[in-house]
Amino acid sequence: MSEDTEAEGQPEQPEPSEMASDREAIIVGAGGSDDARNWASVAAAAAAGKTDEDTVVLEVAPVMAIVEYFVITAGRNPRQVRALADEVEEQVVRAGGPKPKRIEGRDALQWLLMDYGDFVVHVFHEEMRTFYALEKLWADVPRVDWRAVTGAEVSAASDDA
Repeated sequence: MSEDTEAEGQPEQPEPSEMASDREAIIVGAGGSDDARNWASVAAAAAAGKTDEDTVVLEVAPVMAIVEYFVITAGRNPRQVRALADEVEEQVVRAGGPKPKRIEGRDALQWLLMDYGDFVVHVFHEEMRTFYALEKLWADVPRVDWRAVTGAEVSAASDDA
C-alpha cells in the first residue's frame, strides 16, 4: 500500500480526481444533461412565445450540484406569470419531458418556481425579476443558446432591447 501512495505522489491527488469524476457525471451524465438541456430549452421557447421579456437559460451545473439549468423569464402581471407557467408545463410534457416535481409561488404569482429536478424554471413578475437579478447573481455561468437547441426563431421583441 505504501508503494501505491509513493507512486501517486501527494496524498491529495485522489480527492481532486474523484471530485472531477463526480463533476463529470453531473455535467455529462448518462444522457441526463442532454435531456435536461433540451427540456430547459423547450421551457424557454414556451415562455418566450408568451412574453416580450427576455428569456434566458443558464447552465449552473459547473457551480451547483443539485440542478443543471435555470430558465429565467418574466411576465408583466400576475395573469401572465400564471399563463407562462402553464405554457411551460404543457410544452415540456408535450416534448416528452417530466412534469414539475414541485411548484412554488402559485398563490402570489410574483416569483413562481417550477422544480423539474435537473432544471428549474423561474417565472418572475417583471418587478421581482429586476429586484432579484438572478442573471447578475449567476453572471459567471454559461448561457445556453436555447434557440439553437430548439430551432426557435429570435423574436423581434427581444431584439429591440
